Amino acid sequence: MAWNWNTFDWDNTTHRFVALCYLADMIMWLYRLAMRFQLLPKSEPYPLIRKKFATTILRGIVLALHIGSGLTEIALGFAAFFTGNATLAKIIAAAAILLHVPTSMFMTPHVYGARRLMRPAYMIIMFFHAYSAVNLWLNPTSTEWLVSTISVLHTYIWVRIFYFIFARTQTLPSGTYTLSVLVAGYVTLPYFPRNVAKYSTDLLCTTFLMLYMTVEYLVYKHIFKYTGKKLASTEIDIDVADHELVVKHQIRRGDNHDVITIETITVK
Repeated sequence: MAWNWNTFDWDNTTHRFVALCYLADMIMWLYRLAMRFQLLPKSEPYPLIRKKFATTILRGIVLALHIGSGLTEIALGFAAFFTGNATLAKIIAAAAILLHVPTSMFMTPHVYGARRLMRPAYMIIMFFHAYSAVNLWLNPTSTEWLVSTISVLHTYIWVRIFYFIFARTQTLPSGTYTLSVLVAGYVTLPYFPRNVAKYSTDLLCTTFLMLYMTVEYLVYKHIFKYTGKKLASTEIDIDVADHELVVKHQIRRGDNHDVITIETITVK
């Protein structure tokens, strides 16, 4: 398995974007390590990985599989790019198809942001990730599909980068997370192979978002008869320090009835 640095082409905009993605990876993890060990001024310690989906054992397992498969894709993706090793490429594709995409689907209903917009946005990312991974499995020596799989996966890192910037600059504070996801998506999707898409992927994705939002709104309003705040899809956000408010429901059996205790806890 020979390592060939010449695989990287500086004149190729897609290759440059992948390099930028890995640079963003390093910046994000260095920042988290610095915060974890209080190496930055006014920083406070918190776990390297947030537990937003780990409020139950099942969610914790899903989160672990999601993170593990994502890290596998990132680490092996770097090696596969410079070695052209087909086995590594197939492992990456399998990790995406069997683990990362299914776990993403499991967590999508619980995403932050304006869910009427965020859920279809994440559906789009999952579709392109799965489509790229399937083609990578079928063409394990294709640098193009390898780069596409890695690029779409890195939407997650750009969400964090943009969230940090928008939160620090107080840009649209009422919808910071939603804005971050949308911008991140429009940054990564253009690196999907253009020779595959017969039409503008940006236009198709935007059309899907608008249709989903409209249909959900009409269903909630006219079928479920939602009104007021229940009908509105407002921002479910987190703050810059990655704190979140989790409402934990604990059901205890009483003598003749159920007692529901609602406990509010802060998870980092």
